[in-house]
Amino acid sequence: MRSTHCSLIVCPESGEKLLLESFKTNAELTKEGTSFEDIECGILYTLQGFHYPVIDGIPRMLPNPQKLFPGFYSKWKAELHKIPELKLSTVSGSSLQFITDYQPTLKRFGREWKKHNLEGLTWGLDQETRISHFLTYMDISKEELKNKLILDAGAGSGQLTCKLANYGCTIVGIDLSPSIEEGWRNRKKFSPGNYQNILLVQGNLMNPPFPANTFELIHSSGVLHHTPDTKKAFFKVSDLCKPGGKFAVWLYSINEGSFLPVFPFISKRFLSVNTKTLRKFTPKLPAAFLYNSILTYVFIHHSFYKLNTLLRGRKHEQTVRERVTSLFDCLAPPFVWQHDPEDVMRWFKMSGYTEIKDCSIPGDPDGFNICGVKMPTD
Repeated sequence: MRSTHCSLIVCPESGEKLLLESFKTNAELTKEGTSFEDIECGILYTLQGFHYPVIDGIPRMLPNPQKLFPGFYSKWKAELHKIPELKLSTVSGSSLQFITDYQPTLKRFGREWKKHNLEGLTWGLDQETRISHFLTYMDISKEELKNKLILDAGAGSGQLTCKLANYGCTIVGIDLSPSIEEGWRNRKKFSPGNYQNILLVQGNLMNPPFPANTFELIHSSGVLHHTPDTKKAFFKVSDLCKPGGKFAVWLYSINEGSFLPVFPFISKRFLSVNTKTLRKFTPKLPAAFLYNSILTYVFIHHSFYKLNTLLRGRKHEQTVRERVTSLFDCLAPPFVWQHDPEDVMRWFKMSGYTEIKDCSIPGDPDGFNICGVKMPTD
């Protein structure tokens, strides 16, 4: 992260501005040739004593960081003790709730996106299509992204976040899981001309580490319905939008669930299992066991389908990895809520938004996207 990006982050516990102490930096150049320091390791802290490490260029804005990142605090122990305001005994008051409600999600999505192939498709879509969908969801053109301050609320591996920086914006991506590290490691490849204007943060959207009324554009795609309370998360994120700015959110629509065939080529309902039924058990299973079980199921079924398409001279587009990611995303998270578009439109109105519209991709079988403009305050 750049030191100038520190102004975009606040303490998620107290809302205070953060002070920064750098431990390890790298010299970088902007596309105009101006030099700047990229902070690889450091500590963000407040005068009240809250503290959050910067590890591998990413601010880790999570409660009880000493427990989550013990290696950092051990490695930089001497430097940390030189900061008089730093109270290493300070523990976030929400740490118990975090362990109960959020840490299982963190671990499960961390596993999912760690296995994701950045060079492959995401949800069956290439990156150009995902960018096109983003523009549709935001009801905006590529040209209008220039010089905007954008929040990608739930950035996953950060690939789309970083690629959007190519259009001349300053973009912030936040995700609960450490998968955000993939985007940071590959940011120069994804956005070679504007990577210096990318900030990736590991944090919780139920307690976002950003000031209110900050971002001109905010989009959250397929994320808020994985929080303990979608509506509460919605209001937290909607507060971050500037008056006159746009906020868009994609959520699961209400449906009966999909059916997984027990045997290849047999789609009879009595020989299939509903994903809603499976979800009564799968979120409680160890993430590694669930992932490997899904992988085995998908590999067996795809082997039959692949052979069938080869014999018929057809193409079988979806890979095993893509299918595993899709099923794991459905079955692994502790929370998977479904919503009605009319309800979400009411949330926008309650949050002070106008020009509220459905900007969904036509024919999307899984969810919907609502976009609105935040009204100026008097």
